[in-house]
Amino acid sequence: MTFSIARAKHHVSRWLGKSGGLIRRNLITKGSDLETLLLRTACEKGGVLRLENAEILEYGVVRLQGRHCLDLDYGAKSALGSWKWSGRRIPKAVALWSHPWMGYYHWIIDVLPKLCLMQEELGADLGGAALCYPRWLPVIEDESLRMLGLGGNPVIDTAREGGVSCGTLHASRLPGWYRIPEEARLLRDRLTPLAGSGMGKRIYVSRAGRRRITNEEKVRRLLVGRGFTVIEDQPRSLREQIGLFHEAEIVVAPHGAALANLLWCRPGTLVVELASECYFPPFYQNLAEFCGLRHAAVLSPGGRSHWTRMGDSVTVDLMNLKQKLDQEGVVMGNFPR
Repeated sequence: MTFSIARAKHHVSRWLGKSGGLIRRNLITKGSDLETLLLRTACEKGGVLRLENAEILEYGVVRLQGRHCLDLDYGAKSALGSWKWSGRRIPKAVALWSHPWMGYYHWIIDVLPKLCLMQEELGADLGGAALCYPRWLPVIEDESLRMLGLGGNPVIDTAREGGVSCGTLHASRLPGWYRIPEEARLLRDRLTPLAGSGMGKRIYVSRAGRRRITNEEKVRRLLVGRGFTVIEDQPRSLREQIGLFHEAEIVVAPHGAALANLLWCRPGTLVVELASECYFPPFYQNLAEFCGLRHAAVLSPGGRSHWTRMGDSVTVDLMNLKQKLDQEGVVMGNFPR
């Protein structure tokens, strides 16, 4: 049998996935050996795990007894790349994210709701626990932590410093890909009162990164002619982004992380998502449904949706977009709710 690094990583990855899944199943299997490793906090919702003598690896994966990797978020495979170790021991910590990558959507929809849940169950300052996770968006992260009243808690960037061991560790699990955690309601209720000012009832949110709109100038002309304000893709504070979406009654935007801000919209807001058939995961349909918004999609042809096509640019079908707006009664000077 020939040996290859790729094959070895594949088998180790499968083992990590199975071990993580095993612990996840045993969270609700009484009498198992692994159940003794996991202590639930006495709280109504039961959403926060209390773990003794656990470790947080370089990319945020929680490990128990030096060998069991928990599947808290989207698998435990990033433990494969977690070799850096700081040697630090933290008396009390919370684990927030277990991947070597981070985006605005995941910070807003996956991580911050966890913090709100933990505050409900552990206290406003989490008992002074350190926040341990791989940091990728420090400006937005720091602002949102301050807005939640956690600006005074220690923050350990495990990706930069390496893994740490913890006397007591609190962690929470995500419901799965594309699903919106119920705790996102806590986040919305906490932060929308802190919103900045908006820029209009009708907004078109431009996108400058990958997955651009190839015929954006035509899209802009169509929307400006119907009373839309163009929101350029540039750095903005979280407070500003909350204000933009909370004030809007109609949002048109390409599929992308900016649509995580639909969380701040008021019920009944219309969102028109511009995307391609080749990459159209249901993140924002689910988020719109969760928030009580009206969701419509304008899809350009591209074949079956697959994550490998996520970087493809989109050419908007202008006639389709116009028809969607007409169907919703979005004409100049008319603002339906």
